[in-house]
Amino acid sequence: MEEENLTSKNLLQALNTQVSTNISDLFKKGMYDYRHHDFNAAIETFQSIISTNPELPEAHVNLGVAYFRTDKTQEAINCWKKALSLDATQVSCYINIGNGHFLNNNVTDAIRNWLIAVTMAPDHTTALMNLGAAYEKINEMSQAFKYYEEFLKYYPKDKSAVYVKIHSKVTNSKRIAEHNMQSGFYYQKRKNMRKAAMCYSKSIKAYPNFVKAHLNLGSICYMANKYEHAIKYWKQAIKIDPTYENTYCNLGVAYDFIKKYDAAYCMYKRFLEVNGSCSSQIEERLKLLKAYIDKHVEVIGKHLEKAEEFYAKVKYIDSLWEYENYVILKPDQKNSFEPRINELKNYINPVLKAAETAYQIGNTCYNQRKFDNAVHAYKRYLILTPDGDFKHEVTKKISACAKHMG
Repeated sequence: MEEENLTSKNLLQALNTQVSTNISDLFKKGMYDYRHHDFNAAIETFQSIISTNPELPEAHVNLGVAYFRTDKTQEAINCWKKALSLDATQVSCYINIGNGHFLNNNVTDAIRNWLIAVTMAPDHTTALMNLGAAYEKINEMSQAFKYYEEFLKYYPKDKSAVYVKIHSKVTNSKRIAEHNMQSGFYYQKRKNMRKAAMCYSKSIKAYPNFVKAHLNLGSICYMANKYEHAIKYWKQAIKIDPTYENTYCNLGVAYDFIKKYDAAYCMYKRFLEVNGSCSSQIEERLKLLKAYIDKHVEVIGKHLEKAEEFYAKVKYIDSLWEYENYVILKPDQKNSFEPRINELKNYINPVLKAAETAYQIGNTCYNQRKFDNAVHAYKRYLILTPDGDFKHEVTKKISACAKHMG
């Protein structure tokens, strides 16, 4: 795991406005000791600062880093948690807490903290790289590749060892997957479903985020009456890309065949939500399924149980899926669970909210004629979403800010 190191510049700036010259001098000494690898001396110094000014989050942060360097991982984590209780905006604390948990082989809590860091800073390459490595360790390769590719998107495109290693891993995996997927297309067109399925399986094993491999393998399983296998692949396709609307209907039919009527109802409802139209056949089927569910209300609570179980295990995509199913089955609970659903959506795709926030801040600053701040926010928007809906407007406003600033 890559550690999020501290910089003395920002910390010293904070100190100069908050504490006495004596504390500032102590802080400089602690940083000096740290830079010269005298970590025990740094620990003593930062402890001394905290005894005088316990409300200074930067001192707790640096004490944690010094503890971490002396292999006192739990003490370090406690310091970073204390710093967050004083200032919850310190992204580096979440990254370092994650590092501590990862070294203690607590991958779940490591992922939980790194995901928080990414919701705060979706382009933070340390958090993205660490998430990729953590998911790879627990063999959740779909998530691993997702975060590796996010890392590559934001990391400077240079020849550093870490960039080359991850770029090579992703590129080679995609190349192998693409080759096998094309072979799958070839055999499927020639009705050789067994060989096609083998090729698609190899494609998914090499790189699990090609949606069409999952869709086609699901279709082959469905035609072979292997409905549970079809459901597995189609669900994964939806998790990767929820825009494949017909897949929801296909899932509904497959669940119908295996008599999981509550799940079938949810899939038909999802299909209607994204498709916008409803055939009389689906309408009639929904009525029959609703009648069944009303007689077997116990099936509804199982979705909530699963959602909470997945949430506790930091399986946020699965958790979101089940919370949404629960709300579909219990629409009167929508308002109660909307905050949790939105929280999960932000964990899964933090860029949307962060980009929207940057855009709004830019507009606010622009209207207040704080053009420097507006430019900073607009550039942040473009970094997060280079092809976002407001790309052209933001680019024009950056130019306008430049004219105003002379």
